[in-house]
Amino acid sequence: MVLGVLFLVLLQWLSSLIVNYLGLPIPAPVLGIMVLLLMLSVRGYIPSSLLAGSNFLLPLIPLFLVPASVGVIDQIEPLRQDAIPIILALFISLTFSMALVPFIFIRFMRWFGNS
Repeated sequence: MVLGVLFLVLLQWLSSLIVNYLGLPIPAPVLGIMVLLLMLSVRGYIPSSLLAGSNFLLPLIPLFLVPASVGVIDQIEPLRQDAIPIILALFISLTFSMALVPFIFIRFMRWFGNS
């Protein structure tokens, strides 16, 4: 479990370094999850230490939302200025996601033979 959590932390740190060094226009966690997906796709399976570390962190996800909430409150003035475009973007993305996810789920169920 400790090795899995350590791997995730190191992956986050490396992705932060890459984003800052190269000046990429994407958040470091997005780059990190893309690298993790690529690594697991190439490997073909999830190592037991990574699975144990992920299972350990999964119940703690609500705690990860606290810094994001504080960041939103800290940046309330820019949010007020752009409230309409933000609300519109959230509404469109939520509607699109809710319409698309069931089709993706059904496709995966068929691919893996669980239909």
